[in-house]
Amino acid sequence: MEKKRGIPVSYKEIGYLLEKLILPLGGSCIILDENKKVRYVTRLSPLCNILKKQDEKMCREFLSENFKRAQETKEPFTTKCPIGKLVYVIPIYIDGKFKGIGTGSIGVASFSRRRRRKLIEIARKANIPESKLLKLAEEEFLNKRYLISSNRNIFFREIKDTECVMKALRRFLEVLKIRIAIKKNSPQCCYTYDLMDAIEYLIAGNFSPSPEKFNEKNERDLLLKLVELAKKTCREMLKVTMSESIRWKAYHDSLTGVYNRYVLEEELKKIRELRLVPVAFILVDMDDLKKINDNYGHEMGDKAIYAVAKAVKSAVRRNDVVVRIGGDEFIIVLPGITEREVKEIIERIEENVAKSASIFGLPFNLSVSIGYEILKAYEDPEEAILRADKNMYKCKKCRKNGNGKF
Repeated sequence: MEKKRGIPVSYKEIGYLLEKLILPLGGSCIILDENKKVRYVTRLSPLCNILKKQDEKMCREFLSENFKRAQETKEPFTTKCPIGKLVYVIPIYIDGKFKGIGTGSIGVASFSRRRRRKLIEIARKANIPESKLLKLAEEEFLNKRYLISSNRNIFFREIKDTECVMKALRRFLEVLKIRIAIKKNSPQCCYTYDLMDAIEYLIAGNFSPSPEKFNEKNERDLLLKLVELAKKTCREMLKVTMSESIRWKAYHDSLTGVYNRYVLEEELKKIRELRLVPVAFILVDMDDLKKINDNYGHEMGDKAIYAVAKAVKSAVRRNDVVVRIGGDEFIIVLPGITEREVKEIIERIEENVAKSASIFGLPFNLSVSIGYEILKAYEDPEEAILRADKNMYKCKKCRKNGNGKF
């Protein structure tokens, strides 16, 4: 599923996270959005699929009832489906807004005579051999590995009561809240998401049997050593992540994620020393930032700057260097480029900026003034940048007069 506007994590991410925590309990996993549309699903049990096909109305009513209860309670809960399987429901709220539910079944209920009669009735309606359906149901109610394909490394356990299920659901909500906070901060370190993913698997492992339940002392000690090694590895990875984060901040602008002035100075130094030509410089200045700050506040102004930075970054080539040099001003260093290519990039920047308001949900339109210059042989790059700056201000003046072409 694509990420919906205003949601920092996708439904696929939410489903994947819930899957980590609920599958070790032998459960299925479905994510529905606020319109009851299925956004993520693991392979459902054969028994549930048969039940759905034979009595779709009953299943739909059961789902609607749980959906309504989830919106009202705002807390995870468990209930029983018509054939007695335990069903969990988690209301998903992001930034205080209801975004759907996570739900699924877990084979922990007893296989009673009443449920056996219900299944025999379903089998007869569906022309399925009773013995086949009953055997399938017994396996599911006994928490067998019917749900997981062979390539999944999941540790299953027998469930005695619903407390461990509720613990898993509450832990899921805690982990989801942390994941959302991390995504909102837009981490730039390449290790952050790998570390987060690994730690989430460790958290999911908290619901496996404790080492004290193993009979062999040697086995228990080895498992405890493995847990300590995992903790040590996580601490070491965290140090690497922090080191990468500090290094990233030294070269990047914290608001937009593009390079800072230090990188620009290093690039200009390299151009002087190596006599690199051709090199082009593009100056991009956002229009009407003061009006945006005055009318919508500085937080909205920062969002506008971020949107422009993303528009510029997505328009340039991979080896071009985008630098934020002021509040709303950017410079792009483009090595080995022709004037025709420069103009094509400028057109892409203007197109991307024009689309940014709708992409980022801004209540106003965005525009930029642009000037460029190509470095001449044996010329100091500062001179070319100065001319590009003058061209940019000419563009801004023309834009105010109704003609803002570069």
